[in-house]
This record gives sequence, structure tokens and C-alpha cells, in this order.
Amino acid sequence: MQICLFMILVLFALVAVSDIVTRRVPHLFVWGVATLVLALRLPFGQTAIAFSLATGLIVFALLFIAYTRNAIGGGDVKLLTALSLGLPPIETVHFIVMTALAGGVVGLVYLGLARLHPVLRHGRDRFILRRLFIIECWRARRYRTVPYAVAIAAGAASVLLPAMLPARFAL
Repeated sequence: MQICLFMILVLFALVAVSDIVTRRVPHLFVWGVATLVLALRLPFGQTAIAFSLATGLIVFALLFIAYTRNAIGGGDVKLLTALSLGLPPIETVHFIVMTALAGGVVGLVYLGLARLHPVLRHGRDRFILRRLFIIECWRARRYRTVPYAVAIAAGAASVLLPAMLPARFAL
């Protein structure tokens, strides 16, 4: 179980990096998350799986409405639905609330980045992180897009990390 949870968190980290760099959420990662979370629900029986699938369907339906109104990207819909397929209903609510809070933080960061105008020194900068920072500032000004998979990964971590802790360390 711990290994599956760790693999899911690694997939979310990869998705977050992919979303920052390319503004895409790869299907392979989404399928990996969905497969692993459903595998984690198997020991809890058919009823638990049925509730998780029903919750995932409801999440997908609501997010699809938001997608059709251009409020959220298709990759974000896939990713949110994939994790909610394997969570109990109450954990899904916790996941969505934490994702929304993290999304607010990411949105504020990108609003701040849009106001910055860093320039490359001498036409070329040797530090890759500085170059990436400059690119993100430019993207934030030009396209006004937010890599929401970062917020989704934070929401997933808020739900999955406590499950990885031994019982004596859980709050």
C-alpha cells in the first residue's frame, strides 16, 4: 500500500512538472493514477469501489460542465477525476477543497509573476532556474494560463501523505 501511495505521489509530481513546462497533462500519467488508486480500493470490497466510482462520476460530471464553459482545462478534469475514482467520498471532498485552496495560491503566484519583468543578463543566462523563471513570467503575462496540475498535486498530497504515515504519527 505504501509503495502504491508513493508511486501515485511521484506521478503527481511528474504531472505538475509537465504542466509547468508544457501546459499539458499526459494521458499516461492520468491512466497510471487511475489504475493505482483503484488498485488501492480493491481490499475494501465492492461497495467501497462502487461508492468511489460513483463519486468519480459525479466529480467528472461537475468538472465537465466547468470545462465546457472554459473554466478549467481538460487535463485538469482528467486528473481530478482519476484520483477521485479511488478515494472514499469524504476524502474526495477533502481533496477538492485542498486543491481549490492550493489553486488560489498558485493563481496568486501567477498574478504576481505577470507583473514581473525580469531580463536575461548579457543576452544569455547560465542558470537554468533563472531562465525558467523568466519564461514563466513571460508566459504569465502573455497567455494568462495557470499550471493547475500543481494545485491538484498539492491537494493529492494533502490526502495521500497522511495515509502513508504510521498510525502513531498520524494526527
